[in-house]
Amino acid sequence: MPPLESAADSPGSRSPHRYPVIKGVVRQLFAAELRNQYEAGASIFELSQEYKRAESSVYRLLREAGTTFRSRGKRPSGVDPSPL
Repeated sequence: MPPLESAADSPGSRSPHRYPVIKGVVRQLFAAELRNQYEAGASIFELSQEYKRAESSVYRLLREAGTTFRSRGKRPSGVDPSPL
């Protein structure tokens, strides 16, 4: 993935962002990569740590990529998730 431009480096920028702004095709590719990793078992927290992005940003990108989200929390091992 090419280096990302920080909003602070953009001409006419009003306020610097904490994270680089991702737009266009690069945003779509990044969202698809996040989705692949999430669907392979990574958590939103793990992805936010790996890519140094806010959890809300990772969630938003996953949503834009059409991700089906898992329920929150971990299931205890050995518990059958089917209803009684």
